[in-house]
Amino acid sequence: MPMHDWSRVDPSLCHDFHQCWTMALCDRLNAGVLPKSYSALVEPHGGFTSETFVTDRTTTAEEALSKRANCIAIRYRLDRVVCVIEIVSPGNKAGERAIGSFVAKTLEFLRAGVNVLLVDPFPPTPRDPHSLHKLIWDELNEDDVPFEM
Repeated sequence: MPMHDWSRVDPSLCHDFHQCWTMALCDRLNAGVLPKSYSALVEPHGGFTSETFVTDRTTTAEEALSKRANCIAIRYRLDRVVCVIEIVSPGNKAGERAIGSFVAKTLEFLRAGVNVLLVDPFPPTPRDPHSLHKLIWDELNEDDVPFEM
């Protein structure tokens, strides 16, 4: 489904949209879409802490916004994270370091048995020419199964 081209919008406005969309999705999921015992919560990094999250100095406004971006964690009985919904922000694609951190974080979720829904409203960049999805697929793909969109 086509959506607005957020690559043409100031990163601060995109951040506001990201936060509003995240809250709206949580509200809808918690209003009866999810089964009882499951809750959608806005959380930084889906409730995970890890050495894979970059903590060094920010060099761009986009990277600063990506560090403030939240994801939606679907928790079972408010305890175990079973799914993460990640909406990509401009900062997630701001440079090699940002993309590497995003891919590493997503791989950590998947390797921990957490389902991931990745929504990327931005066009590919030179750092992800075939999408963030393919970068993640290539890291997980041990059987050389080709990536298909």
